[in-house]
Amino acid sequence: MNYVGGLGHYGGLTCRAGAEAAFLRSVQPQLLSRKHLGWPPKRIEISINRPFYMTRIALIILFFNTLCFLAFALDKRKAQQGQRRISEKTLHLATLPGAALGAWAAIFLLHHKNQKATFWRITLLLTLLQGAVFYFLALPHFRA
Repeated sequence: MNYVGGLGHYGGLTCRAGAEAAFLRSVQPQLLSRKHLGWPPKRIEISINRPFYMTRIALIILFFNTLCFLAFALDKRKAQQGQRRISEKTLHLATLPGAALGAWAAIFLLHHKNQKATFWRITLLLTLLQGAVFYFLALPHFRA
């Protein structure tokens, strides 16, 4: 993110920062008109590589991946302690909202459910589904 010309954001308006702002406060309003100063600016000049909502979506996906990893970790702990476990259906549902990376991280790092072929197939299918959704919905926003 690049701020152009030392502009900052304050209360819905863009304002100048530092020595320039101190100068503007010290000058009497009748000497320099608002039009002369270019105040208030017409727009905020910030270059961002991707839309703001894409950053939000990335944070939401990171949150779901963390929850999925923690669900796998909890199931692994319950399995080691001989307690009632989390069903595979629940683990797959935790994988569904974009959390395939969290599921694969748990499978490989925790060595959990890594010998069940049916579990791997369903997780792979969910991963491919999420990849297709990402390709068709999110990827066009990153293209120039």
